[in-house]
Amino acid sequence: MGSTFKFVHCADLHLGSAVHAKGREGALLESLSRIVDLAVRERADAMLVSGDVYDSSAASPSVRHALAAEMSRFGGRVMIARGNHDSAAPWDGSIPYPPNVHEFPAEPESIVVDTPGGQFEAVGVSFQSQHDGRDLVSMLRGRGDMFTVACVHCDAGGSAGYAPFDPASLAGRGVDYWALGHIHKRQVVSRDPWAVYPGNIQGRDMGETGEKGAYIVTVTDGRVSDARFVPTQSFCFRELRADITGRTLQDVESELRAQASKGDIARVTLSGAGVLDGMLRRDPADAARALGRALGCTVQEVRVLTGPERSPGPVADEVASKAEEMAALPRQRIMEILMAKTMLKPYRAYFESLPDEEFYGMVRGAAGLAASALGGRR
Repeated sequence: MGSTFKFVHCADLHLGSAVHAKGREGALLESLSRIVDLAVRERADAMLVSGDVYDSSAASPSVRHALAAEMSRFGGRVMIARGNHDSAAPWDGSIPYPPNVHEFPAEPESIVVDTPGGQFEAVGVSFQSQHDGRDLVSMLRGRGDMFTVACVHCDAGGSAGYAPFDPASLAGRGVDYWALGHIHKRQVVSRDPWAVYPGNIQGRDMGETGEKGAYIVTVTDGRVSDARFVPTQSFCFRELRADITGRTLQDVESELRAQASKGDIARVTLSGAGVLDGMLRRDPADAARALGRALGCTVQEVRVLTGPERSPGPVADEVASKAEEMAALPRQRIMEILMAKTMLKPYRAYFESLPDEEFYGMVRGAAGLAASALGGRR
């Protein structure tokens, strides 16, 4: 039987940062604890943490102490590369990490990790400041005679000051698994060699939707034989969407229920035109509470991009047709049309602040109101 070992890969813990959900403030540490549970349950030999362990604006002794305790509970070898949010070193002297934790310096370093299933090499480098413009990937290279993992916080494609690199440069560097961090959306960049962004470990607002967690990676005979994502979040932020056209509230609830999970925090976007429009526009906050009860989750917001049910009639049909033509125009052209109306000029900043979805929803909704008002006229 060949050699086999396992490691857990996580990144972007952002411990100490705010979670924008009432009563869920401890979710980040809860997810970290579940990652350690995973490592213990899977009998992982090591753990790699690819940067932004803390949030520089919210570092605290209690958070540092909690992380040190969890790493001690794991007991296996832990390797950390600092990122842009934890490039500074708060509490390093007063609350040291346990002996099983190794932190890579701001210059490339290679260490050999012994496991019951064999040895592997870990190479890594940390941010030297909050804005590090170096191509950190290009600074790392494996020795070539054993399986090599690279631990680095970097931006694929990237942003100046956040260790940008060309994904094509991952190949040919003697690295078998690139343990990447910085991008909060989970993605496998490459499978030859393996290069993975595990995403952050817990969504903190509606900009970080979906499942969050860590990868458990199995290496057999010097090759990755399995790389599996395991969700560890306490709850998910979710974007839920439904079309009200020709539907009752119960119909809409049914469609949304298929997208949601109990305990989630959701933003619901409703589009289309139908009899529900008037009720939704009358009291969106009450609609959010009703949907939350029906779905078993917290609905933070209901975005109403709907229009009223349109009555038939040639004038209404013509208005609806012109509205669709307008909605198909580039956003800049629509703004020119709107700003040609003197009464709308004071609202330019508001219109410009809207995301595309809401902007075009506003256009279609206004046209729907006009078409409904004109329905039946000849």
